[in-house]
Amino acid sequence: MVRFLLSILTVAVVLASCKQDPSAAEVSEDSYSMTPSESKTVVSTPPASQVKGFDFLTACDSFVVSKLVLSGPDGEGDYAYLQGECVTNKTFEVLLVPRSGATPAAEFGDPAQVLAKAAKNNYADYICYAFEMPKQLKQDATGALQIANLYPINAVVKRLDNNTWIRLGQDRADDLAAYNNLRWKILHDVMPQYN
Repeated sequence: MVRFLLSILTVAVVLASCKQDPSAAEVSEDSYSMTPSESKTVVSTPPASQVKGFDFLTACDSFVVSKLVLSGPDGEGDYAYLQGECVTNKTFEVLLVPRSGATPAAEFGDPAQVLAKAAKNNYADYICYAFEMPKQLKQDATGALQIANLYPINAVVKRLDNNTWIRLGQDRADDLAAYNNLRWKILHDVMPQYN
């Protein structure tokens, strides 16, 4: 009887420690509309990591992944970032910046593959930011669902540091141009430090 219980316990521990391969995530491209230059895919959440508290990278019911292209306000060029959006159990946006530097937009690649590669080593090669703000699903004129920000917004900005999402501060943006400028500053470390 003791061997039987020990065997069951061993199997349970082994199964609990197994991780799902993030490259095997389900991908569906028909759930959200997309513009020709922007593809969005809904992916299943990567396996839980060791993050304390709510984990913006893994806790969304249906994470919508796309390529975000931002242009520098001073003519720095177009750079692309991995963007994940959630509008189901919580509303937020996650942006990942490679630690090696921002990627030129033309060299970015497929967002789902970038996410799988980032998740494979638990996002160690990326600086991860979360922007908590109101979002909603809206139907466009063709009936396709799109994720929309509700302006003006007061985005709560967080960064993943040592397995904890640290609150950096909160900033307001009255429209998309102001929000893009805010994101550029934060992603390029020119934003003043929050208290």
